[in-house]
Amino acid sequence: MSRPIHCLLIHQAFAGPGEPGGTRHFEIGRLLAGAGHRFTVIAGSVSYLTGEMVNEDVEEERVTVVREWRGGDRGFSEERERWNVGEKVLR
Repeated sequence: MSRPIHCLLIHQAFAGPGEPGGTRHFEIGRLLAGAGHRFTVIAGSVSYLTGEMVNEDVEEERVTVVREWRGGDRGFSEERERWNVGEKVLR
């Protein structure tokens, strides 16, 4: 096998396992992980089908979904939220 890659997908309307909608991007990630690569998704935090907040990150072996959080009740600045997402992607 050639050198493993770390694939990054930025997807506003990403649907992960257990969510309504298509999960083809997650399945692609699983296939890449099965081939020895890493797959990371930075996704929006609102379900495009239900309009509900989806705040849970997903971590499977070599597949990571980071939900970009939007809102003000945590007291973090937008800049700090971007830093948090970056830290999760670079792990």
